[in-house]
Amino acid sequence: GCMIERLILKDFKSHKDSDIKFYPSLNVFLGEVGAGKTSVLEAISFALFGKYAGNVAKNELIRRGTKNAEISLVFSTNLDKYKVNRKIYSKKRQEAKLLILEESDWKLVVEGATAVSRSIEDLLDVDSATFLAATYASQSEIKEMLETQPGKRRERLDKLLGIDTYEKIWNNLGDVRTVVLDELTEAQEKASGFAILERQINNLNVHLKKNKQELKMLKSFLREIEGRLQPAKQQLNTLQNLEQRLGQLETQIKGKNNEIKNFSATLKSLKEKIEKTKASEKAFKKNKRFIQLEKDLEQEKRLIETVLQQKSILETFVKRDNDTLKEILKRRGKVESQLEALSVLESRLKTLKEEKELLPELKEKQADLEKKLNELKEEAVKAFTKIENQKRKAERVTELGECPTCLQIVPEGHKEKIRRETGKTVIKLKTEYDVIQKARNHVQKLMDDLKKKIELAMVADKKYARASGQIKMLKGCREEMTEINVRIEGIKSSIGKNRKKINEINETPETLMKVTEKLHSVSAKAEVAKKAEKQMAAKKDLEAMFLQDKGILNDLQLQLKELKSSFKETAEKYDPNKHRKQVNAVEILQKNQAKTTEGIERLKKSIEEDVSRIKLDEKQLKEKGKAWKQVKKLKKESAILEILRKSLREVVQPVMRKNNVLKVSHVFQGFYQELSNDNIDYAAIDEEGNIDVTRNGEPSPVNSLSGGETTCAALALRLAICSSLTKNQLLLLDEPTIHLDELYRAKLREFLGSHNFEQLIVVTHDNTFDSLPAHIFKVEKRRGKSVVSSYGFEGGA
Repeated sequence: GCMIERLILKDFKSHKDSDIKFYPSLNVFLGEVGAGKTSVLEAISFALFGKYAGNVAKNELIRRGTKNAEISLVFSTNLDKYKVNRKIYSKKRQEAKLLILEESDWKLVVEGATAVSRSIEDLLDVDSATFLAATYASQSEIKEMLETQPGKRRERLDKLLGIDTYEKIWNNLGDVRTVVLDELTEAQEKASGFAILERQINNLNVHLKKNKQELKMLKSFLREIEGRLQPAKQQLNTLQNLEQRLGQLETQIKGKNNEIKNFSATLKSLKEKIEKTKASEKAFKKNKRFIQLEKDLEQEKRLIETVLQQKSILETFVKRDNDTLKEILKRRGKVESQLEALSVLESRLKTLKEEKELLPELKEKQADLEKKLNELKEEAVKAFTKIENQKRKAERVTELGECPTCLQIVPEGHKEKIRRETGKTVIKLKTEYDVIQKARNHVQKLMDDLKKKIELAMVADKKYARASGQIKMLKGCREEMTEINVRIEGIKSSIGKNRKKINEINETPETLMKVTEKLHSVSAKAEVAKKAEKQMAAKKDLEAMFLQDKGILNDLQLQLKELKSSFKETAEKYDPNKHRKQVNAVEILQKNQAKTTEGIERLKKSIEEDVSRIKLDEKQLKEKGKAWKQVKKLKKESAILEILRKSLREVVQPVMRKNNVLKVSHVFQGFYQELSNDNIDYAAIDEEGNIDVTRNGEPSPVNSLSGGETTCAALALRLAICSSLTKNQLLLLDEPTIHLDELYRAKLREFLGSHNFEQLIVVTHDNTFDSLPAHIFKVEKRRGKSVVSSYGFEGGA
């Protein structure tokens, strides 16, 4: 069997943080409607199988204001103890882990929501649908089945007995068969055209063989052409080299003739230039002395120009010093203004210092007033609390009639006395409260005045700090003023010295003019001497060049003679007619080679295409062969699936329904006889979900039963399903006393007390089960959160 030992809920529905320890036998959860009792049962079923008994959205399982919920359930079987943890998220799939207790340590068995649910089904030897139907089926769901139309009862009965699982399997097998048939159609389409493809491959192989034979012949012919072409090319190359050599020699002879002609003209020109240079010697001797005189005058001119440049530099220095002097004079004016401001700030600083020194004293007074104000506030709160307590006492006396001190019911006269005393106390407390409030207002006014004074003192403190900083910045002004005066004197001295030098230089331009005029007169005669000197130097070079070029001309004439001899020998070896015939022969061989090569490439390409098509077709042929095998396999699978579906619908489902109904019906009669107030002679349920009841010797249709009898019948059927179809003696009852009067409740209490369930968990809002030995849990709503409190073991003998 399965025994629930502990349940921990975090942010599950209305439970923020509930930790519940369960006990064997009867566990009763008592509380008002909406307190969160049913959520405990729902959490147990969800923890075990990850399924919720009702049709509720995932987000509704998570407490409002949070993003996820956690459930941890500890349960034991006959052999081991397990713990299942599940986490529910609003925006992703749930997480789940199943752990086993080994040597005082929890070890992981499996994780994943589906894997955990399947493992628990194996441990409990029951599927989730049967567990929810038998162990935790909604009381109203079974009652609804009893009251529904006969045609729909069988469907509801199948769901309660777990028979609808076979219907789901039947539908799933139908879906699988549809998939198999789709695959069969697809495989048949793939297998079509098998014979056509086989013939196409044979034709391609014949064509491939023919092309290979033709390729072999062309390659042999190409080798023959290449064997003849090579010697012909060598002979043609020899003739082409001779032709090229003749052309080169002819070009070289023309070039040498041109060179000889050019050198002859150059020698004639050099001879004429040498004759002209003889007249330059006389001109040089006549004007030689003017060259040195020109050099001396140019040096004197450069010295005078240097002096004039110094004058320009001195004028620049004077201008720069004047500009600097103006800037310094401006700065001196600013410094004088800053010195005046410094005097004013030093006078103001003394006044601000006196004002800021009052700040510590004012802050001390403020702290005392704040302390006094807080004390008055606490007294006001205490007085107000006392007033409210007195008012609640008066309300308790008025509404409940209880004495606020002893909590006993008091007579009406005593009530009036308590109310008068309470009223006097309230008036007295209100007077004290008003006095405290006036004192608070007075202290608050003093605080406000003091705050204004503190603000003024803080402003003075800031101004003092700012003025101190400004004075510190301005203290360097006096030293700066001294430095400025020293710089002004130095600049004035520099300007005076530079102006004196400029006046001395102003007499220099007249000297420069005289030197320039003299230099102009000498330069013309010096230029004549320089040209004559250059021509004299050129004469030697011209004579050397003349001798050198004359030697080169002799060499060129010898080279020309050799070239003409070589041209004559080469012309005797070269035959133009033979050359033309050889060119034609080589061209014919090359054309034949190109055509043969083109034919070979075309055949190779055709062979490659044939091979590629054959491979592709063989691949398709292989796939179509596989498809034929797949067709046979899928036809067999489709037939097997149809047999399975027929067996489920016509054999398994009816047999399981019949067996389960017989088991449940037998137990149902005994339970119904114990729970009913009438004499039940016979009670049974058939395969269509119809219930036959005979009481006091007469048949009683279900729709003729009273509300209490119908509820008892539903409860008996529920207990019969749990007892007959599962090995687990665990039963979860949610509000089983609804629609039952006191007599039926007593019967139910007697029934549960007489049957030994391993574990029974009951949710109720009344005290029907107080007399039974049970562990009581009280469930309350506090500030919108469900709180579970254990009251221990109660009831019984």
